[in-house]
Amino acid sequence: GDVNFVGDTALTSVTFGNGLQTIGNYAFTYDGGITSISLPASLTSIGDYAFGAMTSKDASGNTTSGLTSVTFAPDSQLKTIGNSAFIYDSFLDNVTLPASLQTIGDQAFLANSALTSINLPASLISVGANAFTYDAKLTTLDTSQATALTTIKSGAFEYAGLTGTLTLPENLTEIDDLAFAGNHLDGLVVNPA
Repeated sequence: GDVNFVGDTALTSVTFGNGLQTIGNYAFTYDGGITSISLPASLTSIGDYAFGAMTSKDASGNTTSGLTSVTFAPDSQLKTIGNSAFIYDSFLDNVTLPASLQTIGDQAFLANSALTSINLPASLISVGANAFTYDAKLTTLDTSQATALTTIKSGAFEYAGLTGTLTLPENLTEIDDLAFAGNHLDGLVVNPA
């Protein structure tokens, strides 16, 4: 269901059993005590804002800790990461997207300022608007496995920290406005043959 454990700052661990198929909208938003999550192979959908803003603050209001890693089971069946699913998880520095993933929602990883690299998986079809916007340490985007990718929506990687040469997959047919604006790329290869 939705809004199950939102704002439960005392919660420090969650064990998800295999058989779980959906994590609802806002399920664990603002649960800043959880620093790592392991998701089961049976999971097919992560709802909107499901793990958003999972950070802790001290008495002065300074952000001190939060979600640092998300691990998917080796045989993950995940198809969809919802809109803003991991938004504002500023300590999240380790995510390996599963090969089964087809859709990354709008703002899914927005303002994940510790994230340094992301590999887009083989089944991925679409990256949502502003999905990785303001991920300032995101210097590496690997699209070499993303053979099904057709759409990168507006602002998807806007003001991320991408550097070097970016090679986009050959099946890509749509790159919307500002998709890579404000990065530090020095080369681009589109639709390599």
